[in-house]
Amino acid sequence: MKVTWDDIERATIEGVFIVHGRSIGVSGTAIDVWKRHPEAVFNTSVPTDRDTDTIDLVLSDFELPGEEQDKVAQPYLRSASDE
Repeated sequence: MKVTWDDIERATIEGVFIVHGRSIGVSGTAIDVWKRHPEAVFNTSVPTDRDTDTIDLVLSDFELPGEEQDKVAQPYLRSASDE
């Protein structure tokens, strides 16, 4: 599943958002990426860590439309509390 900033109504704080009927965990780091690159599209993955009962998917890496393939998928940095 792909998620855009518009999908979470351009939220400016991290949290859990419902997108197409799925709960998506969005970190503050992802919000920062969207602030710098509003057109970024995040891929999602199944969460592997704690508190996953309420989260179906988390954001993983992102693509910037129009970028070359080697620059398209860029992992975003997780905050220290996510590790």
